[in-house]
Parts: sequence; structure tokens; C-alpha cells
Amino acid sequence: MRTPSLRRLAVLALLVLATGLTGCATLRSTGAGGAGAVWLWDNPRLAGNELRAVAFADAQEGWAVGAHGTILHTTNAGVPDTTYVPPFGELPGGVKRTRAQFSGTEAALNGVAIAASGTVWAVGDTGTIVRTTNSGQTWLPVRSGTSLRLNAVAAEDAAAWAVGERGTILSWNGSAWTARTSGTAEELLAVDFATPSLGWAGGRNRTLLRTADGGRTWSSISTTLPASAEIRGLSFTSADVGFAATWDGAEGALWRTADGGGTWAKIDGEAGTALDSVTASGTAEAWACGSGGLLLHADGSTVSTMSSCAEDLRGTCAAGGRAWAVGERGRVFGWEGSWSERSSIVTVETLRAYSALSQWAVGDKGTVVRWSPPGSDGMDPASVSSLSTTAALTAVAFVDSGNGWIAAEDGTVFTVTGGAIGATSSLPGVALTGVAATSTAHAWACGNVASNGYVFESEDGGSTWATATVCSGKHLYGISAKGDHVYAAGAAAGGSPAPFVAAFDGAAWSTRNLPGNRPLRAISAVSTASAVAVGDGCTFVRTIDGGGTWDSVSVDVAGDMNAVSFNGADGRAVGDRGAAYASSDGGATWTRQDAGTCDDLLAVDVSAGGRRAVGTGGCALYEVTMSTREVAGRDRYATAVEASRRTWGGGEATTAVLAAGDKWPDAVCGSSLAGAVGGPVLLTKRSSLPGSVVGELQRLGTEKVYVLGGTPTIDEAVVRSLATQMGPGFTVVRLAGIDRYETSAMIASATVGEIVARGGTYDGVAFLATGLSFPDALSAAPVAAHSKEPVLLTRPTGLSPAVTSACASLHVASGVILGGTASVPDSVVQRFGTLTGGVPARWCGADRYETSAEIARRAVTEKGMSPARVAFATGRAFPDALSGGVAQGHLDGPLLLSREYLPPSVGTFVTAYRPSELRFLGGQESLPLRSRNEAVWDILSGF
Repeated sequence: MRTPSLRRLAVLALLVLATGLTGCATLRSTGAGGAGAVWLWDNPRLAGNELRAVAFADAQEGWAVGAHGTILHTTNAGVPDTTYVPPFGELPGGVKRTRAQFSGTEAALNGVAIAASGTVWAVGDTGTIVRTTNSGQTWLPVRSGTSLRLNAVAAEDAAAWAVGERGTILSWNGSAWTARTSGTAEELLAVDFATPSLGWAGGRNRTLLRTADGGRTWSSISTTLPASAEIRGLSFTSADVGFAATWDGAEGALWRTADGGGTWAKIDGEAGTALDSVTASGTAEAWACGSGGLLLHADGSTVSTMSSCAEDLRGTCAAGGRAWAVGERGRVFGWEGSWSERSSIVTVETLRAYSALSQWAVGDKGTVVRWSPPGSDGMDPASVSSLSTTAALTAVAFVDSGNGWIAAEDGTVFTVTGGAIGATSSLPGVALTGVAATSTAHAWACGNVASNGYVFESEDGGSTWATATVCSGKHLYGISAKGDHVYAAGAAAGGSPAPFVAAFDGAAWSTRNLPGNRPLRAISAVSTASAVAVGDGCTFVRTIDGGGTWDSVSVDVAGDMNAVSFNGADGRAVGDRGAAYASSDGGATWTRQDAGTCDDLLAVDVSAGGRRAVGTGGCALYEVTMSTREVAGRDRYATAVEASRRTWGGGEATTAVLAAGDKWPDAVCGSSLAGAVGGPVLLTKRSSLPGSVVGELQRLGTEKVYVLGGTPTIDEAVVRSLATQMGPGFTVVRLAGIDRYETSAMIASATVGEIVARGGTYDGVAFLATGLSFPDALSAAPVAAHSKEPVLLTRPTGLSPAVTSACASLHVASGVILGGTASVPDSVVQRFGTLTGGVPARWCGADRYETSAEIARRAVTEKGMSPARVAFATGRAFPDALSGGVAQGHLDGPLLLSREYLPPSVGTFVTAYRPSELRFLGGQESLPLRSRNEAVWDILSGF
């Protein structure tokens, strides 16, 4: 692996300057928690998944990849942020930062490489290959042609190569990945190229392959490496000099060759420690890493090693005189003459309970993690301490931010008063598993002694505890209280672990044995009468009658669940291997979330304060939510009605606009008219009026409708049907010219007429867009509706007489051109400027998506629209945005166009303005889930 060339660095520098460095990562929710619910890593910050490979383009910019599709991007050499940034916060002074990026996959990523062109490749399990050509703003999948695991990737100039299971070798030819014959069935673990033509691949049983023709053909090299050695890392700096990192089951070793791979000299050996990666610079210097946190540096004369952490380190790279190593639990180390940690981990002890009220988590070895409240000062929002016990802390409950109880496995109960650990009490011989509280004086605890489960009650703030009930032959694992009702859950202690629940109604305890053989591990009271319990095998049960009856809730994915929490009807449940579910209806239904981790999640609390889930290895996730709404019907006509209902929920739109649903020009021009009358744009078929449209007009109390377009667009039978169904006193006004250009002029005149009739003043501004394609004018529909400024259409060859006449009669004094010169040529702009007496502004971008982002930016900065509420519509079709755009304008928010993935320019807009509400116009067939996910993540990943 060579140090990046000056040409590569120059290309990347230009790329960085030309693009915004935004990041996104896998959306942490797909369901009832809201499409704007994102689980973010909080311990460690950014990522706690295993990092398996790292690559840097220069001394500052690099990427690390790993488990669960994790991709991290840094523009500051991987140095962690030193300032706490709460959700929706900004770093002061434009400080660069390390961020997660959206990989679009949950597959583990095992290798990453940077090409001279600036393309970054990542490869992983099940043949996954993703790449970015814009510094990570968008990662897109690339077909690999295999479902086998890919372990490593290398890139030189425009070429790239990947290797993996069963001797798999793939090469990239600029347009597709092609499988190459390797001549081996051994798994290949490493690949490196010294030039675009000369490369090596290594793997199990000292397999070493070489190519001299850019990877088209490969031949085996007979080496002096141990026969049982796995070649886990390769780094060649010339045709002759290279380094290898190996593991033979007993020793990890670093080797050097001076003859292209035939003969190897051992530089260092580490007994019982596997070396997993190596990167070299020049002919003598190399860095390697391995199991048990091993970090190694060799400079040709000396070898230095250090044990950096307990976690295994998997990948290394070097650039610009620096080196990096990455590994388990998101560990990142940097070398600048010596090794230092770049990642920030508060604790690696398993965390077993969490209180959102206090933002405290507790766990093994008496560990307590405390998060500072948002907005507080401090280099890190979390700190760790230990209580006076080596026992595991199994439960925590607070009644406010400073007062609560912590229960330990050895029967100790710690009282917290005013945020400080106070007196302790003890329940000897009881393995405590849960604690709950209803006031500073009143607390409950549960635990087990031999084969019996106990519930204890304290009415003096935890100083003394009395047995409330004994559940013979049962084990209790969780307890929850609401008002004077208490619920406990567990299972039979012997034989088949049948689920079991106990409930206290304020006067007496009742118990229920439930069907099945899966223990219940946790319970949460939703209200005094309602509670939800979860357990092994993805078990969910629910009561709505105070524990009298319990019903099983079907959840479609198997897995052991460990914790559940509710805040009103809003609930979360978590379990093993990152299992996470969300409910918005009190536990009646659940939808799977993606928590972004394979760690076991043992506790969750969303009741109040900071929403977190915690688990093994110190894993802590923070949930950030925002408002997202899908505005969609079964077709374009129903979507228009739904947009109206969502926007004019209280009715009272006395005038509305009706346009054809299969033609865009009239409807787009009608956006300003709809804004002037304060009503929606509804859509109709040419020859028949959808019944839902009439129903919506009746609900709105509409008395007048403007019908846009002539009879070839909307048949007269539709107008008659509308008038008949709406009844006496209803008025229909048709605006129709000989073509779309004259119709746009007529709509403009009607818009100004309505403004004046309603006591307003027209500001003299008009938009001019091409009449040949919809995207530019579509993006401006909310702006036109908001500002009540007409949209006029033009041919590329010149303004029509009707538009010219309208500009004069309406006294248009200034204009805005929508789109670039390909849409509206400069000659047309000059003529428009002559008519209006000024130089029109041009709002445009490189394509329809960048144009929509520029229009949205101008809408915010020049038209007074709010970036807090943003809508998205597909840029490949017009119907959803026709009506939805007008509704968006009524709400004073801009509209952005998207595609199957979020266009980078659109991502830059949402990252910059961080809207608090997103509207998606149309269903997932129009706006796929990926583009929605990326929009949400671009906003929320600033945490």
C-alpha cells in the first residue's frame, strides 16, 4: 500500500472544496416510533460497533467501516469532538468533526479503500459493495455478482479489487465488477496493489497470489511463511518490498519481503496474539495491530509494541506521516510518533438499567454512568463512577432528576438524594432484579430467594423494606408502578419457565400464570389499568384491565426481549442482538426498529428526560425523534385530497382550485391562485370527477372553484357534475386559453384579481418557467402559493403574446427565472427583463434536485418562508407535488425534490437548516424509504 500520491491528494482536496461534508447513517426506525426516530451511539460516541478497516486519503480525511453497515467519516484526523453537541445543536466556529455516514446496508463492512479519483469503496458480508463519489454524502450499492463474504478491497487510480471467501477475486473496470479466476478455494483475507498493474492477495494456509496485469490473471507464489499461517494483512510499497501480518493459531507475526513475496523475514512475533492488519510507508516503516489491543510500530531498526485496550484491533492505515488503527467497540487509535486513543469510551462494563428522569445508567461492578443534561458545559456529556460494591447493579428508579433508588444483585439498595448517593439498606439473601417508585417516600423492589419471588415495599424513602407479597415457585425479573397500581413479571422457577405476572390494585395482589414456556423479563405500566410485559422469544403480553386478563401481542420477528418502557402511549422494547421495537398505541401493536447494533440491549427508558437504551459492553444508545408525516392516498387524486385534509383540517376554504391530474402546466400555474384565495389545489380526471374531491370541497365549505384548462384538459361534464353535486349558490370559473402559455397568463390575471378583491396589494413579482418540463416550476409551487406571485410559462424560443400582454397589464415589475439556460435561454430572460424593467434573478442548479434546493434556500432567505417544515416529493413525476406543493406553501414551508436516494444538494439543505418536521408527499413507491431515511439522518446526525 503506497502513500497517496500528490495527484490523489489534489483531486481529493478539490472534491472536499466542491462538496459539503455531510454524513448520514442507517435510520434507526422504520415504524411506529415515527420515521424520524433515530438511535444514535452515545457510548461510545459515534459508533460502538466493531470497526474492521480504515483508510485515509491524507493526514486529515478518512473513513472507517465495520459491523452493521457502520461507516465513519472524519475531516480532522479522527480526533473526537471536544464540545458536547445536544440534538439539533451546532459546533461553534465551524469546527470540523467526525461523523457517521449512511451506508444503506446492515451488512458488516470488512474493507475500505480510496481511489485516486476520490471514489471510496467499502466491501463486506453477502457480497456487499457500496461506494461514494462525493465524499460520503451519498453511498450507493454496486452489484458485486456474488453473495460470498468480501474481506478486503484495494484501489489504485480508477481501478479497484476485492477479495473474499472461496478464493473470490473481483476487479472493477470502471463500469462493473468482474469475477476473476484465483486458482484457489482458500478464503482470501487481504489484497494490496503497489501500482495499477501489480498486486497481491493473501489468505488462509499461507495462500499468496500475485497479478501483473491489473488483476485479470493471478498466479500462486511459493513463500517461506509458515504453512499454517493466515495472511491477514498485506502492504506493498514497491514491486519488491512488502509487509505481511499473520496468525498461525499460536503466534501473530509481522514479516517483510524484499523479493516480491517469495522470501519473508520475521520482524516481530507475538505469542498468543493475532495480527490482523498492517500498513507500510517506504521500505522499512510499518504499523500493525491485532488482538488484545495490540499496536505495533517498526521503523527498520526497532520494533515497539503496546497493549492499548482489552478490545481487538482489526484495521490499520497510514497517510501524511500519520497512522491509524481501529477495532472492537468503535476503538480508534492514532499514531504521530506514538500511539494515542482517538475514540471516547466512558465504560465497557455491561449496563443493566437506565433512568431517563436522572439520565443515570447502572451495571456490573457497581458501575454508574451519568449523562449531563443537554446544554450543560463539559468536554463529554457522560461520566462514570463506581458505588461501594463489586456486585452488579440491576435496577434503578427515580421519581425526579435527583431522587431515586439503585438496586444491587447482592440485596443492597442505594438511596439517591439530591443527585448524591445517600444511605443504603439491605435485603440479605435477596437477588434484587427490579425497583420502581411513585414518590420520594414510596418505592417498590422485587427479587428472588431460592425458588421464590418477593415484592418489597418501602414507605419511608427506602430506609426500611417490608415484604408486600411472596410468589412461591416463581422468579420475578421486573417491576413497574403507576399511581397505586403495581405490576411484576417473571416465570416459574423450576421445570418449564412458564410466564407469570402479579398485579396490585391498591388493595390486594393477584397473580396470573400465562400460557407458554418463555419467561417474562420486564414490565412497564402504561397507566393504572394498562401494562405491557416482554420476554424471551419476542414475547409481548398486555393487560388493559389492571392485570385481570393478559393477551398476547403478535410481533413478527423472533428474539429475546429484555426491557420495555412507556411514556403515555409511546413505548419502546429492546432485547438481544440489538432487537428494538416501537409502539404508539400503548402496546397494542409494535413495529421493528433498527437500533444500529448487534449488542444485547438490556434496558430502555423513554418515560421522560433523555431517551436511552443500554446493554452489554457499556453500549448506550440515545433516541432522537422528530415529526415526520406521509401525505399519501391510493392514487394522485386521493393524495391531493389527503394533502388538503392535512392542511385545512378545520375546513374553511371558501375558494379552491381544480386542475387535471394527468397534466402539470395548469396546476403548477394555479399554485399562486390557490395561495391568493387561501385554498387547496385538487385534482380530477379528464372525463370523471372523483367522489372524494366533492366530499373534500363539501367538508371545506367551498363556494367557488377555479377550473384550470379547457375542455381537452377537463371535460365540461366534469364541471356540470361538480356544480350539480355542490348545489345552489356554488360558482365555477373556468380559466382556459388556446395553449398552456395563454392559460398561465389568464391564471396570473385571476391571481392578481383575487389579491385585490381581498384587500391586498400585488407586489409586482412573477416567476417565469419553461412550459416544456415540470421540475423547475414544481419546486416553486409552494413559493408562489406563499407569496401569491404568479407563475408564467414560456417557450425556449420566446415569450408568447399572451404572457407579454399579461406582464404589461399586471404591471409586473420584477421577475424570477426558474431553472438554467437549457430551460429558459438568456434571450428569453433579456426580453422578460425589458418587459419588467429590471434584470430578473435566476434560481437554478446543475439539475432538478439542485434547483429545488436552491429554490428552497431562496424561499427561506428572500421570501420569508420557514425552514422548520419541509416537504419532499419525487422529482421524476409531478402529481404528488402538484397539490402537496400548494399545501406546503400554505404552511409556509419549502418543497424539495428527491429520488430513490437523497440527492446531495438536498441533503446539504436539510443539514444546514435542520427542519423539525418533514412531509413526504406520496407513498414509498414515489419516495422510497432510503431517501426518507437519509433526509432524517442528515438532520439528526448532528448529535
